[in-house]
Amino acid sequence: MDANGDTPATGQSADGSIDWEPIGRELLVDHLQQSGMELKARYGEVVGTIGCGEDPSVEELEEMREALRQAEWVYEMTNKLVRGESTGER
Repeated sequence: MDANGDTPATGQSADGSIDWEPIGRELLVDHLQQSGMELKARYGEVVGTIGCGEDPSVEELEEMREALRQAEWVYEMTNKLVRGESTGER
């Protein structure tokens, strides 16, 4: 438990109530890390292909586009949460 009685792993207070902010922040960090690693991997594949003097395949480009879409979604959720807006996600 930390100084305010929260259990970091669960966000549950000593009185049994749940503090969702630490849980949400932990999930957001996970999404940001996953999105960043995926985007880096997809870009790396395309860079490697081009670096070998070949054209990237349609599949490689689609995977890169999907990684970009995922990164955009994580960005939008992060931006809304930072500004205190509802994400509309459930």
